[in-house]
Amino acid sequence: PNVSVRIGDLRDEEAAAAKVREGHCEVVFSYLPVTGGGVSTVELGTHDWWLVFPPGTPLPAADPLPLSALPDIPLVIVPKGSSQRARVERALSAAGKRTRPSAIVQQREAALSLVFAGLGATVAERGMAQRARERGAEVRAISPALTSTYGVVYAPSGLTPAGEAFLQVAYETACPGD
Repeated sequence: PNVSVRIGDLRDEEAAAAKVREGHCEVVFSYLPVTGGGVSTVELGTHDWWLVFPPGTPLPAADPLPLSALPDIPLVIVPKGSSQRARVERALSAAGKRTRPSAIVQQREAALSLVFAGLGATVAERGMAQRARERGAEVRAISPALTSTYGVVYAPSGLTPAGEAFLQVAYETACPGD
């Protein structure tokens, strides 16, 4: 009773710890690690990132696909400054490839619509990639694997009883049996 819950989109992942420290948010879900101190984190899981191409894109048969064998196709990608973009660019650079954006989207979930429209390929979380495959997209796992750890950021000294309960439910849901 009398508990207010606001859910918003954190556009700047680098601000996760600051949002908690400054009292703007009690709990933030973010990729880990976060920058800045004064907060606690609980790891909830890991995302595996896969490549998603428009239907009919000619690709090497290899699955997982080495990034060095990635065809020269533009990417639908999130803006610079996000941890996902940084991971993708580091992995491509290590494979001797470069990021060539065809579209930059604020919401990574919007990328698949642009892939299906033929604007380019994208890097999507494994579950999203598998659903795209069911809809006809060409999908490959990435070699070497590209992963991101995610979790909850919070200030333990500032959690309300509702915040503590929310954190407990999030952990039990993401990590059953732990």
